[in-house]
Amino acid sequence: MSRVLQLHGGDGGGDGTATTGRGSNAMLLRSSSVVEQKLQFSTRPMTVAFKDLSFTVMVKPNTYPAAKAGDKAPAPAASASASASASIDVDAGAAAAPAPRGKKQLLVEKKILKGVTGSFESARFTAIMGASGAGKTSLLNVLAGEVAAGTVDGTVSVNGQSIDPGRIMRRIAGFVFQDDIILGTMTVREAITMSALLRLPRSLSLETKMTRVDIVIQLLRLDKCADTLIGSAHVKGVSGGERKRTAVAMEMITNPSILFCDEPTSGLDAFSAFSLCQTLKSLADAGCTVVATIHQPSSEVYHMFDELLLLADGRVMYMGELEYAVEYFGARGFSCPRYTNPADYFFMSILNDATHSVFVEDAEQEEKVKEEQEEEGKNVIVAPNPLPVPMDLDAVADFLLRDATETGSYHSAMEDIVTKQESPINEKADVRVQRLLNLWPTSEQSAFIKNRADNPAHTDGVKSTDLKVGASFSTQFMFLGGRAFKNALRNRFMVRARLGQTVFLGLLVGLIFLQIGDDQASVQNRTGALFFVATNIIMTGTMGTMTVFSTEKNVFLREFSSRYYKLFPYFASKILVELPFNIFFPFLYVAILYFLIGFQATATKFFIMAFTTVLLANCGAAFGLLVGSMTSDLTVAMASVPMILLPLIIFSGLLLNLDDTPYEFYWAPYISPVRYAYGAFLNNEMDGLVFTCTLPNGMEHRGLGCPNPTGEAVVRNLSFHTLSVLENCIILICIWVVLLGIGYTCLYRGSRRPSGARMLSRARSSSTATE
Repeated sequence: MSRVLQLHGGDGGGDGTATTGRGSNAMLLRSSSVVEQKLQFSTRPMTVAFKDLSFTVMVKPNTYPAAKAGDKAPAPAASASASASASIDVDAGAAAAPAPRGKKQLLVEKKILKGVTGSFESARFTAIMGASGAGKTSLLNVLAGEVAAGTVDGTVSVNGQSIDPGRIMRRIAGFVFQDDIILGTMTVREAITMSALLRLPRSLSLETKMTRVDIVIQLLRLDKCADTLIGSAHVKGVSGGERKRTAVAMEMITNPSILFCDEPTSGLDAFSAFSLCQTLKSLADAGCTVVATIHQPSSEVYHMFDELLLLADGRVMYMGELEYAVEYFGARGFSCPRYTNPADYFFMSILNDATHSVFVEDAEQEEKVKEEQEEEGKNVIVAPNPLPVPMDLDAVADFLLRDATETGSYHSAMEDIVTKQESPINEKADVRVQRLLNLWPTSEQSAFIKNRADNPAHTDGVKSTDLKVGASFSTQFMFLGGRAFKNALRNRFMVRARLGQTVFLGLLVGLIFLQIGDDQASVQNRTGALFFVATNIIMTGTMGTMTVFSTEKNVFLREFSSRYYKLFPYFASKILVELPFNIFFPFLYVAILYFLIGFQATATKFFIMAFTTVLLANCGAAFGLLVGSMTSDLTVAMASVPMILLPLIIFSGLLLNLDDTPYEFYWAPYISPVRYAYGAFLNNEMDGLVFTCTLPNGMEHRGLGCPNPTGEAVVRNLSFHTLSVLENCIILICIWVVLLGIGYTCLYRGSRRPSGARMLSRARSSSTATE
């Protein structure tokens, strides 16, 4: 039976909160300004169970060639797959001698998770804690299906049904990533609205969706910055904490039955972290299964969790009720002092060596202490510090006498102090951690967790109604088109830069080739000016689109992975929105330089050149999109463009006559868009031109008898007479379409991630949902 979450939002500038039934939640209420609003989020209870879960990746060792004990033989570097897009906890590599010069480092198999078994219950708020490299994020990514590379061994089930996380979990669960990747030119309200319109069921009315947006904004105290841009490197926007809360709101709005959060409180101040966790706790109380990795929470936040999963070295050290954790470790010699945050104690006194009560641990230091005692006549008593603290004998005696009533005698008191040196708390961290890890599988608590994983509370599996169904194609296309147009207009830095570049280069080229005339020298100047226009347009079109798309690609991959929209509406809307800019700027460029240079002043020839320039600019934009789709590194993309474009420019017909193309490269001119644009330019401009020359007798002559008598002769000499202006333009359109098709394919292959990691489970996961 579904549970109902009652959200309470503030009016106007008031703060919102969610009631959870805990007395501490009253801290967030503003009785003078809070207006109660109720919005029902119904969630079907879902239990996530995982058994003997292991996760292995191929990594480069820091050293060569040895590997840690337990690592398998190195695999060839060529066998490595693409790295995971979600972050992975990887411990340090094996210690060995540095790789010899000239020898290639081989990849080694690294086990991140090692037989993890457990379950996350519905209506429970579970914390995954552990030191850096323990496998917290990796476990979360594997369960959520957010890992693209690696091998998973084990089973993952939801409500008793074994599933492939990459195919099923993404459609029933929400995921809040640690890095908040949101389009910087959107406002907070627009980002949350996008999630509501594209991810909520189509059966909900627009009014209901927008009401949810308003309530979630108030609930997460985003009302004051709701209309502020998210921000980017060039656009000032919201703070880091507000960005984090926006990311959480974008997942909360979908009302998921399961919500995974990777470090949701990172970058937040204490109050914001408390408020956010309180909201997550409210979702859990409403029936949602909420799981969050968290690093050293405050005491208030820690006690907000229902259950704790403590990981170390990819293994379970403890899992179960939060309140029982202190008792569990206390029974094994690790008693958390009163008035101490258990989270701090676990990190500082169990997982690390930061605050142990240590005596002198090595022989050299013991000898030094003995010498000091002999010289100064002082004993040593150990305080909670890494180093011994010398104290006067009288002070020691006073302390021991005060304690005599409890210890029985001076000597028993001294023995009590000294024997603390042998307490488990004084073991080295690695020894202590391994001992506790080895104790877990044989504990009663471990047996209870395994039994809970084998016998989940809910066994009705995943139903088809649980799978998220996104918005229709038309809704996706219209929303993404509007967003892309707003993004282009709001990115004022890029718009101004592109406008300034167009005007500057147009004036520069026009003034350099100012009024070239019709003599024999003008033949070279005219062909050179046309060639420069072609090369400039293809380069600026490519670099501009590639730069913009590369900065947005991570946003696209994040949204596509979270099933906001399909690839085709995104791709089509982007091309459609970019088209006006790819028409306006090339047209403006031609309008500035055309009459300055002195090309044929007829409307027909002007518009033919402008149209050809627009086609070439769109070919460049499509090529830039293609390169941007093939790589996620802008530096690599920018280095690749010249390597591809320069050969195409060389074979475009001016620098090397088309008839003199080497046989080995006979194909190159046929794939060069610059060749066809330049051919259209030449045929359009040279048609009807008659050039003058000076005869040996000093008389000026026009036409026949001159080295280049007519424009048609120039076109024939350059071997561009075989294709007309129309034919060149048609080929440019075909190249544009082909480049868009290849770019779409590359983007599809880059965004189509494997279904989680490669599953090698003993019971093959089912990839279909039951009715």
